[in-house]
Amino acid sequence: MIHILSFCLALALCFQTAEAVDLTGTNENSFSGQFGIEKVTRHFDSPYYHDSDDYKTQFMTLVLRHGVYVYHGLEVEPELHWTEVSGLESAISFHANVAYNFTSALKSDGWRTGMPFILIGYGIGNAAPQYFTFLAKTTNKSVPVFNLGAGMKAFVSKQVAMRVEYRYQRYAYSNDDGVWHEDYVQRYHNIFFGFSIFFPPHQAGPVKPIQNG
Repeated sequence: MIHILSFCLALALCFQTAEAVDLTGTNENSFSGQFGIEKVTRHFDSPYYHDSDDYKTQFMTLVLRHGVYVYHGLEVEPELHWTEVSGLESAISFHANVAYNFTSALKSDGWRTGMPFILIGYGIGNAAPQYFTFLAKTTNKSVPVFNLGAGMKAFVSKQVAMRVEYRYQRYAYSNDDGVWHEDYVQRYHNIFFGFSIFFPPHQAGPVKPIQNG
């Protein structure tokens, strides 16, 4: 709790010079993800036995968000975390987040180049992360998650922004096979990278003409 209170105080200090931005009616689609292939070759030698084999595993992780600005900078942003690993059951977690977006006080040639935001939310799924990412289904019971975060959307055009975000996440779940009962609480401090697309385009501000000589 002390860490969360300290985090909220830091947010207040960071955004004290920011102002609200009116994006009512705007939609924002945000994406991030990872795809990879793992190849392993194993050789086993002993005085009595020799063996070798190899295997390949494919994995894909996607984080999909669809945000709707309901009033000024207030955004409802449902989020889906989905991971597929070959040979394992899918890991899925759905989060209902609410974000508030600010317009950066810094300007460059008339453009508002960045939009800081804060976020809070709650979700549920069938998995908790392992080594900071979803790998496969964790338990037959639901896995709730609490989200608290802050970040920046840096515009590269009126419609596209790069998105970087700090996220505190708390997962809590249990396993019970009739004999053993285990309770787990996992806390993560994550950095997410991705991009956002705005519909209609974000009106960042007019571009000032370049003055010569």
